[in-house]
Amino acid sequence: MNAKANQVESTMTNDRVSRPAAVHPGANMVDGLSQIRKILLGDFIVRWENRLREMEKNVHELIEKSNSKLEEIDGKFENLDRELKEELETNFLEIEQENDDLREMIQKAREEIEEKLKALEENKMDKDSVADVFINWGKRMRGEE
Repeated sequence: MNAKANQVESTMTNDRVSRPAAVHPGANMVDGLSQIRKILLGDFIVRWENRLREMEKNVHELIEKSNSKLEEIDGKFENLDRELKEELETNFLEIEQENDDLREMIQKAREEIEEKLKALEENKMDKDSVADVFINWGKRMRGEE
């Protein structure tokens, strides 16, 4: 027999001899299988368990970093959103002011036009007076007057 088989056999016989009476026989069998596994696979299992623990640790660190980056990005988006809302509100207020200014200018222009029309209506000449002015002007041009 080889050395590992001897270890397994001695472990199994030692387990049978040293088993306390109060322990269930199936529980001892699990301990024996665990010891067999340790003997057969030994450092291989330990190395894999260590690698798995390290990978779990790395995964948790990556999750924590990802969560912190997400929170950072979320904060930046909130700041940008707030800044954009403020800028839009400012622009809207400026546009409203310009709109009010344009309305005021249009109203003033309308009033001026109405005043000029009223003045023209008050000072208008009848058609005959205008015709006489043109006739007289024409005569002067010909040298008749």
